[in-house]
Amino acid sequence: MALTQRRGRRIMMSEAELDAFLAEQRTCRVATVGRDGRPHVSTLWFAWHEGSLWLYSVTRSKRWADLRRDARIAVVIDAGEEYGELRGVELSGTAVFVGEAPRIG
Repeated sequence: MALTQRRGRRIMMSEAELDAFLAEQRTCRVATVGRDGRPHVSTLWFAWHEGSLWLYSVTRSKRWADLRRDARIAVVIDAGEEYGELRGVELSGTAVFVGEAPRIG
């Protein structure tokens, strides 16, 4: 059973708020599992469409190699400049490769 922090319950976004937030943001931080088991974090642009997060990567990137070897992924999207404005979401799961392989360079 997942535990929600007390403050988290007060500031948690509804599904509609979450959908709107993800639709307006463009930059995320993507964490993959490196060959040595350590996390590797990089910044990417993303698109949110119909409940799915779409990422685009080049095949020469460490991120691409990591995901091909181990498809586990975590993504953080956040926004806000002042403490009271901060909000964000963490998504985690398994990457699914769709379509043609991305460009190579």
